[in-house]
Amino acid sequence: MKKLITTLLLLYIHIFAKLALVNNRATFIGITGSAGKTSARDMLFAILKDKYHTYAITKGNSETGVALGILGLKVESIGFSSLHKSIKDWLRILILAPTRLRYLQQYDYVLVEMGIDDPFLPKNMSYLLDIVKPDIAVVLNAYGVHGENFEKVVSPPVTAEKIVTAIAQEKCKIVTENPRCRFAVFNSDNKPVRNILEKVAMEKGTFGKDSINKVSYASYNVSTHATHFSYLVRDGETHQKLAISIKQYVLPEVYQETCAAALVVALYLGIKPADSKAALEKNFSMEPGRSSVLKGIEDSLIIDSSYNASPEAMHTLIRLAFELKKQTHRPLVFVLGDMRELGTAAKQRHEELADTIADMADYLYTVGPLMEKHIYQRLIGNKKYKDLKAFSSPHDAGKYLKKHPVKNAIMLFKGSQNTIFLEEAIKYVLADPHDTTYLTRQEDYWLRRKQFTLTKDLGIV
Repeated sequence: MKKLITTLLLLYIHIFAKLALVNNRATFIGITGSAGKTSARDMLFAILKDKYHTYAITKGNSETGVALGILGLKVESIGFSSLHKSIKDWLRILILAPTRLRYLQQYDYVLVEMGIDDPFLPKNMSYLLDIVKPDIAVVLNAYGVHGENFEKVVSPPVTAEKIVTAIAQEKCKIVTENPRCRFAVFNSDNKPVRNILEKVAMEKGTFGKDSINKVSYASYNVSTHATHFSYLVRDGETHQKLAISIKQYVLPEVYQETCAAALVVALYLGIKPADSKAALEKNFSMEPGRSSVLKGIEDSLIIDSSYNASPEAMHTLIRLAFELKKQTHRPLVFVLGDMRELGTAAKQRHEELADTIADMADYLYTVGPLMEKHIYQRLIGNKKYKDLKAFSSPHDAGKYLKKHPVKNAIMLFKGSQNTIFLEEAIKYVLADPHDTTYLTRQEDYWLRRKQFTLTKDLGIV
């Protein structure tokens, strides 16, 4: 019965979202990829917001969030997973949906993340494209995130390469199965994506390391106070250098890619590089839990990347934290949670991470059974660490860190959102308890969900 109700609700909002697009069509810019969708959206929004009426759908990138975002609605209290607790909220949405058909009239551009978790309906790209077909499509990358869901569609023997290829094919449908798309932006360094999209017959703009791209990378530098990117912007046979400084954010190098993607879109829309630079430096901000910098106890610096953790993003943040350690000569603390939804690749990807971090941090604390089994047990004899412990919950880790603080440390928190929730560990080591407002997943729904989840044993889901 619950599944039937969920299906009917999805169909209901799906229908009204499609109706809203019939006569009130802004230019849609769709963004997909295994990592970086939100930061690319935020960077593009920063560039466009002062010049155009721009709307970014911020609450969800899936079959529910995209449809609700088109109607300018959002679930206030709880998600489908606990539908019986949110009847009142969904009744509100059911009543309001027919009245929101003109919501998009006020906007020139709509930015929408199009995330896919599965090759099958309703969590695949085909379902999202049935709701909205972007005029401009951005494909950032394809990695093995949600790889376990794609194992069933690849021919034996199942390999990581085959899984990533299947993921890339699904994501690239935003271009290949979208007749409305008139401009495709993609990462030329990501081979699975490049192999698909370089053959597409339409106007394309690429970004990457090679100067043949429309936007290519020149340099990247980061400190505890700011992040600096520089690019070469190609104009025919010449290149223009563009330097961008994002203050008060410590961003990993991968953000150079998402920023480049936003710059390529802006160029296509006729925005000059200098104007994009000024807008980014003025307007860019991030959602909580994505490389946020917070003050910790005992003069420590917290890098809060607790929102989620793919293997690629995990390695990226670890390298960033290690670079800051080398710059500042401060002790480095890793608080790392399981990387979930990796399927048969989970053991390999965690062991690879263990090898990477073996000589980086001074203190290592893990949260979750995968981290304990494949990293803690692998590194337990490592004399490099001044302290090495495994915890089953973020609360246990946080309590220990509060009781055993490391003075003047750089502390990196990163783990999956799937039952790990490292933001709850951060609460114990904030210099100012009021800074909990800057942490991710602090809405009532998430707090209730975490209270329920974290009272149970952590298991692989």
